[in-house]
Amino acid sequence: MGIRHLYTHLSPYAQPETFPRVSITPIYIDGPALCHHIYHHLFSSVSTSGNAFETSISYSVLGDAYGSYLTRLERAGFEIKKIFFDAALPSSKLPTRLSRLDDNLGKLTRYRSLNPTLRAGCASHITSPSTFFTGSRRQFHARTQHLSAPPFIVAAVLSYLAAHAVYSQVTETVPGEADSFLGAAAVRYGGIVLTGDSDLLVFSGGEHDWGVVMLQDLTFTDSGANARVFRARVIEQMLKFPMLDIAYQTSLDGQASFSSILTRLERVQERRRQGVGQSDIPEEFKKEYHLPTEQQRGRVLEEPRIGELLFQREKGIKTGRRMFLPFLNEDSQRSPAWDIGAEVRRLAYSILFENEGEVKEIYRRGQRITESVVECYSQEETKERISSLELLVAQYPSSWWAVLVLFNIVDSAKERGQKPNSGAELAAVAKTLLPKDITPPERTRQKWTWPLVQLFAMSQAGWYSLLLLREVLVYCEAKTTVERGMATAAALRKGLKLLPDVLRLFDTQQFLAVFENTEMEEKELAKIALARFWAVDADEAAEEEHEDQEDKNGNGKRPSDEEEWAAAETKKGKKQKKKKQQEKMVVDSNPFAALGMM
Repeated sequence: MGIRHLYTHLSPYAQPETFPRVSITPIYIDGPALCHHIYHHLFSSVSTSGNAFETSISYSVLGDAYGSYLTRLERAGFEIKKIFFDAALPSSKLPTRLSRLDDNLGKLTRYRSLNPTLRAGCASHITSPSTFFTGSRRQFHARTQHLSAPPFIVAAVLSYLAAHAVYSQVTETVPGEADSFLGAAAVRYGGIVLTGDSDLLVFSGGEHDWGVVMLQDLTFTDSGANARVFRARVIEQMLKFPMLDIAYQTSLDGQASFSSILTRLERVQERRRQGVGQSDIPEEFKKEYHLPTEQQRGRVLEEPRIGELLFQREKGIKTGRRMFLPFLNEDSQRSPAWDIGAEVRRLAYSILFENEGEVKEIYRRGQRITESVVECYSQEETKERISSLELLVAQYPSSWWAVLVLFNIVDSAKERGQKPNSGAELAAVAKTLLPKDITPPERTRQKWTWPLVQLFAMSQAGWYSLLLLREVLVYCEAKTTVERGMATAAALRKGLKLLPDVLRLFDTQQFLAVFENTEMEEKELAKIALARFWAVDADEAAEEEHEDQEDKNGNGKRPSDEEEWAAAETKKGKKQKKKKQQEKMVVDSNPFAALGMM
């Protein structure tokens, strides 16, 4: 995440270099930083103007462009040794993470307030993303992004890399923050670290020749690449101070000029010569820049936040467990889209942590970023929910995940006393979650509205919750342990393997296009979901009408207060009994309905 102004202070000491060199240059890549760098380049290259959802870049385009960038690096004489992705950030980063979430929410809230109606424009369209990065590509002026980047750009790139024959062998999700692993690799073996994080400028030492290149300082040419390289050994020789000291003093005062920081460092050095101030840098700060020991290569995870949750399980953390849910661009004036899939996530936590304790989910609720406590199920409840899911898998083997998300959506509407989404909208969600290779038109009759934005976000929340469950089950299986309550989860694990890859999902333009291309299967699933919504309401209305008619056919006398109270209690008891009977009927026809009735 970087130390404020450290990059600016050290920039004059970076050396311009040209690649390729005589020999191949090893390179170690900050995977998430490159994701965001490429997304911003793609976004800035779009010349059309539309609302924030029309100009969003699809995950499939991002994946292809990522591959294009790596290919250009190789042509410039770099040998890609590692692409590291975070799996856990230290607790010291918590304030920064919360601040970024607040910033994202501020963007969303402002955009929602300024655009009560989403005006239609032209959708973004990028041709040949697999050859996007070329030596002759013109530089684009940065465009204003009114909303944060789509929530799964890192997951999409990880998915792309995991499926690549070559890059999958050098991609790694590390048990911690990627910075220190990047620094350790370069210090031990030499080469270049490619990153967007100024924290990498703090590392020093090593016998080999190595340096750091910031993403914005590398440009491709027809013959290779040009870059400004920060070499710690050279900078320390020029400034006469260790990089760690420079970084710490800069972190103390982000507004101080570099000359004043150097003056302060001279005083610190003088105190050390006099035998005082040997431990003026706190251990907590030093700890952030310790180089990790070499570890066995880990599994490439689908999504970093899930990796962070698994890391907490690996460390045996019992209290203070957190799950940072991806920030969704949704309708900030409505209930959180993360209400969808809540019971699935609860099941995942219960399996992972063996039915003990709780997990705090962090996401938008109202106009704030909040923590919501989720308690783990009991062992018996976990078994019941696994069995219910497996019945759903058996009932809808090729579409069960889409059915589940649709049921969650209509259940959410019912709980809030709202009308359900239309059949066409639900069919569009089903088709989005059951992707087929279609090329969306540049223009569609259907346009974005805030209710559709919310529905799109809800479908993402439902899919991600199932991804979380899948990764938890894979983790438990890899550990060769049978967690309590999941001994018979083989059918569920098999069903979750069918969950579509994010690279094929959540293209905003494709979502609008499916309104005009829904097929019979999706329409039938929408009908099933709507039938589920209306079933109980219809029976309740008929029952109340019958009881009211009986009252009218009575003796015409006004009942006493006691009689009215008794009648109300009787009616209440009948309704509760009727509801239980109806829920049982729904569960019989839809085995996973029990999760929606909690």
